[in-house]
Amino acid sequence: MTRLFLLSLAALAQIGGGSVAGYVTDPSGAVIPGVAVDAVNTGTNARAKAIANAEGYFEFPLLPAGRYKLEAVHTGFQKTASTEFALNTGTRPRIDLM
Repeated sequence: MTRLFLLSLAALAQIGGGSVAGYVTDPSGAVIPGVAVDAVNTGTNARAKAIANAEGYFEFPLLPAGRYKLEAVHTGFQKTASTEFALNTGTRPRIDLM
């Protein structure tokens, strides 16, 4: 069992990425469910997509290391984007959007 766990960690380390998670809220602080969130690699323009759940939570469980920005769109709200950030191997920044 220990050997399997160590092999899993070694495989994850070879992928060379991290994850990003956060919440989407409106200006009053209320969560917004169902928001489409894109993680955009600013070096390659590759996109990953997620949808905020009922609590406004979204997650990108494994993205390649690189520089990213998050973009969110939802009917009735203006499009919003995060500032650019670095995603390094093994990191998990929390990036909230409003």
